[in-house]
Amino acid sequence: MACLNGASGVAVGRAVWQEATQLVGSARVEFLNKTARERMARITDLCTTLAKPWTDYYESQQIADGWYVGY
Repeated sequence: MACLNGASGVAVGRAVWQEATQLVGSARVEFLNKTARERMARITDLCTTLAKPWTDYYESQQIADGWYVGY
């Protein structure tokens, strides 16, 4: 929904891995490697397909080499 309304991406966390906090050992690792990875892949696919680049909304300025020296 966010991407359909102009978002450039999403912030995820608990929606991907929340159940892992209740698991221990190999069950946690398996959940993260399978279920959480699949969820993250789906979210990535949705963003790749539907998100709009932030550069569609904002113009980036050229940053000079060594900008940090005088910062």
